[in-house]
Amino acid sequence: MSTNSSSSEILQREMQETWQWRMDTDPEFAAAMGLLSTRRSSHALDPRSLESFEQRLQCMKAALHRAKSTVKREELSDQQEILSYDIYVQQLSDYIQYTPLHKSYLCCINRLEGPQTDLPLYARYLPLNTPPERQFYLAFLKAIPLQLQQVIELLKQGLEEKRTPPKISLDGVVPQIRGMVQDEKLQSFRAPLLQGERVFPGAEQNVLQSCLDELKDEGPVAKAFLGLAGFLEQEYIPNLRTEISAVKGYPDGSQYYQDCLKFHTTTSMTPQEVHQLGLDEVARIRSQMESIAADAGYEGRLAEYLEHLRTSPDYAPSSPEQLCTLFRDITGRIGPAMLKLFHLETLPRMPFVITETPAAQAPMAPAAYYLAGSAHKKAPRPGCFYVNTSELSTRRTYECEALALHEATPGHHTQAAIQAENPDLPAFRQNAEDRRYFEAPCRFPFYTGCEYI
Repeated sequence: MSTNSSSSEILQREMQETWQWRMDTDPEFAAAMGLLSTRRSSHALDPRSLESFEQRLQCMKAALHRAKSTVKREELSDQQEILSYDIYVQQLSDYIQYTPLHKSYLCCINRLEGPQTDLPLYARYLPLNTPPERQFYLAFLKAIPLQLQQVIELLKQGLEEKRTPPKISLDGVVPQIRGMVQDEKLQSFRAPLLQGERVFPGAEQNVLQSCLDELKDEGPVAKAFLGLAGFLEQEYIPNLRTEISAVKGYPDGSQYYQDCLKFHTTTSMTPQEVHQLGLDEVARIRSQMESIAADAGYEGRLAEYLEHLRTSPDYAPSSPEQLCTLFRDITGRIGPAMLKLFHLETLPRMPFVITETPAAQAPMAPAAYYLAGSAHKKAPRPGCFYVNTSELSTRRTYECEALALHEATPGHHTQAAIQAENPDLPAFRQNAEDRRYFEAPCRFPFYTGCEYI
């Protein structure tokens, strides 16, 4: 065996073993990827204890040490393999550097993310096709109180260390949690259980009943969520910092901000340089807006034109169904147009669906967003383009085309699906978003259910 093939084989094995470790220890991430093995997973929910983050850190350190000590980068001849090595080492290094330094996992809940959004989504992803999978769902429900208590402990530690999000980022979270429990009756957790006898056959009615018992109005899951809501309302939110900037409220905030910029932009730009770039872009875009307003008959009256766009009934959808239909029409027209730019063989095969944002999340969700599907042959799942139909009068039809292009095709769906369907990539590059190629912090970060910076 040549030296080249030895380094290549070691790298492939290391990347695969680290990926499999992640699949086995973080079932929420594995389910999102369609790769959950109820047989291999050691628990039904990702651990959120302080000890679990230390264990992850030690595993990452060991993986990085093995990669650097056993793989000779200069002996890798394939450019794709070299790139995989560099990304793998960089992701490990980032986790090892930033996790103990900034402890962002202590800020594990806000308007858009947290157990109130992640766990209902996880319930949808869990398969219920076999007896072990149905037993796993019961184990998942039983594990919810433990995870929520672990989240509370993380938040308490954050308060103690003054590592918290700004107060405004939790606006609406408590009503969201209480509404999910009291108004919706935990429907997002019940729905997968009540799809007919094919889900829980007669012989397993006792398992179904045990699941429903966990979800009773006064049952363990409801009490745990309401306990989290009470803690947030009484202890956590009143003590959060009011400053929006981490520089003014987070320990070593200036360094944290600089590290965030480096992590998310992959540049060495200072906060001042980034701010100036933003100001320059605002000025450039405003100039274009003024030109468009003038063409529309609003010369020198940009504010008046913007008010017209915000309030005119000409741009108001008539119903939630009509808004979703408009998006379907737009994406239906984009598809054939893609063939003028890309060869059919280069486009992904994974479909996507357009659906309304769940009611519990809608008041705090953006106008539209996308969640990746699964290209795994054993558990395929289309991508999902969510359309926010709440506060319908504020939804403007002229925004739909840009949102469709950005979120669906040729935006996030096309990009994520091509990535997932590429057999030449190692698993961690097929399935995990990376800041070098995506617009924002990854929705499914590689190493832990909580962002590390």
